[in-house]
Amino acid sequence: MALETLVSKYTTNPMFAKARLEQYLTFLCAGSSPSSLSEEEVEKNLRLMINDRLRPWRKRYRYLLMVDTALILCNEEVIKQANKGVEAYLSAKQFANLVKAMKMLFTTDQIDAEWSYLEPIIQQYRTNAVHAKLPELRILITANMSAGKSTLVNALIGKPITRTSQEACTANLNYLYSKSFEDGRAHTSKSILNLNASYDDINEAEAAGGQHVATYFTTMIQTQHRLCVIDTPGVNSAMNPEHTKLTRNALVHEKYDKLIYVLNASQLGTDEDMRHLRYVANNVPKEKTIFVLNKLDSFKAMEDSVVESIMRVRKDLQELGYHNPNICPISAYFSLLLKLRQQGENLTEDELDDYERFEKKFAKEEFHLSSYYSYSNSQDKRIDEVPFLQNSYRSGMLNFEKVLYGGVLK
Repeated sequence: MALETLVSKYTTNPMFAKARLEQYLTFLCAGSSPSSLSEEEVEKNLRLMINDRLRPWRKRYRYLLMVDTALILCNEEVIKQANKGVEAYLSAKQFANLVKAMKMLFTTDQIDAEWSYLEPIIQQYRTNAVHAKLPELRILITANMSAGKSTLVNALIGKPITRTSQEACTANLNYLYSKSFEDGRAHTSKSILNLNASYDDINEAEAAGGQHVATYFTTMIQTQHRLCVIDTPGVNSAMNPEHTKLTRNALVHEKYDKLIYVLNASQLGTDEDMRHLRYVANNVPKEKTIFVLNKLDSFKAMEDSVVESIMRVRKDLQELGYHNPNICPISAYFSLLLKLRQQGENLTEDELDDYERFEKKFAKEEFHLSSYYSYSNSQDKRIDEVPFLQNSYRSGMLNFEKVLYGGVLK
C-alpha cells in the first residue's frame, strides 16, 4: 500500500507503473488486493512503513520501500522528488541517511556494508539505467516468404519469440527491443502492457495488429547499443498483397540504421526475390543493407555449393548497383539451436536430432560458413576452446553478429 501510494503520486508513466505494481502485488500479497482505506488510514500506514517509532528495528523497511519505488519510477529526477516527499516523516539524521543510501542508485561506487541487503535492487537499477542511456540501434528485416526471416529473428534474440512456419507468419510490423538482463520474462505492449507475456500472448498480439516486445537478447558480441529489431511481413504472399504494401512503406518511411535482407539459399534468383531486391535497391541507401544467405543447413555435399551460391548472389546484386555487397552466409536454425542449448533450454527430440546432424555437417570444411566472410576471428583463442563459440563460428552467426553490431566477443 505504501509502495502504491508513493508510485502513484510521482510516476510519469501511469500504465507502466500500474503493471509493475501488479507484479509487486502478486509477489507480496499473492495477488490479493488489500482492503481500501480512507486517506487518514493510508497516511497512518505510510508513516508506519517509513518510520515506525514503536519498532525502530524496522528501519530497513524505509530503504527497501524507496529502492523499490525507484525501480518502478525509472527516472532519477522523479526518484529524488519521491525521496524528498518522505522527508516529513523522518528526523533530519534519518533523512540524511536515506538520501545517502539513495545516492548509491546513481553512482558506480561500492555499496556500503550497512546497506548490503539493498545491493541486488541497487545493482538492478544501475543495470537498467546504463542500458537506458545507450544509443539505440534499429535494424529492419525483410524477406520473401519461407526465407527463414522469423527463424533469423529468433536466432538473433536467442529464443523463439516470433512464429515460424512455411505459411505467412508475420502479418504486421513487430518491434522487438533488447532488455538489460535476463529475468525470464517478455514484455508486450499494444493497447495493454503485459510484463509477463507467454509465447501465446505474443502470437495473439502479433496476429491482432503488431506489437512491441521487450526481452533479453542473447548475443555473443559486446554491443554498445540498445537493440530494436523491426520484423516485417513477407512480400510475396499472393493471398495477402497488403503485406507487400506494409513492408514497402516501412522500408521507405520507418526509421532504421541497418536493413537485413534474408535470402533463401535454396531458392535464389526467383522472380519474387528479384522484384523485391530491385525495390530495395531503388529505395534504400545501399550502404545500409546487409544480405543474409540463409538455410545453408539444407545444402548437401557434392550437390550444392556455398561458394557458387555466394557468387550468384553477388552477381545479381552487382547488376542492381551494389558494387561491394555485404553477403553473410548463415544457418539461422542451427544458430538458434546453439543459443537455446547454451542457455540450458530443453530441445525437442526433433531439435536434438537436427542439432547433432548440424554439428557434424558444419564441422566439414565446405560448410564452415565463417570462412566465407571477409575477415576471421582466428586471433581469439576462445573460439577453439569453447564448443559453443566454435559451432557458432562455423554456423556463420558469430561473424554475422560482428558485422551487424561491431565490437568483440563477450
